[in-house]
Amino acid sequence: VGYPADLLLERAYRVLQLPKTDRSRSALQVALDQAIGRKLIIREHGLCYVRGLHRAETQLATQLGKLLLAGARPLPLNKTQILRALGPTRLSEEQKQAVALMGTSAVSVLVGGPGRGKTATLGQLVALLDKAR
Repeated sequence: VGYPADLLLERAYRVLQLPKTDRSRSALQVALDQAIGRKLIIREHGLCYVRGLHRAETQLATQLGKLLLAGARPLPLNKTQILRALGPTRLSEEQKQAVALMGTSAVSVLVGGPGRGKTATLGQLVALLDKAR
C-alpha cells in the first residue's frame, strides 16, 4: 500500500502525538528523506511504500503479467453457468460470486484476512476446474 508523502507525514503527527509546528514538520520530513535515502521506504509515482511491500507488489504484478502473456484462459463458462455448476454449497453468496468472477477471468487474485474463507472458495474453483477438464 502506498501513501502520498503528505498523508504519511500527517499520520506520523497523530501517531507520534507531535505538535504541528515548523520544527516538527521539518524533523518528520528529514526522517522521511533519510528513510528514502536508505531505501527503507521506496518513493515511486508520488507514493511512499515500505520496501518489503513494494517488492511484493512489484513481484506480484510481474508474475500476473507473465501468466497473462503465457495464455492463461478463464473457464469456458459464463457467470450464470458457473454459479449453477457450484450447486449446493456452504459458501456464502460473496464467496460464490468470487468463484464466478475467478472462473470468468484469465487471472485472479483472492485476498482476505485469516478465516475469511479463501481456502474454501479456492477449493470450489479447483473442483470446477477439475470438472471442466
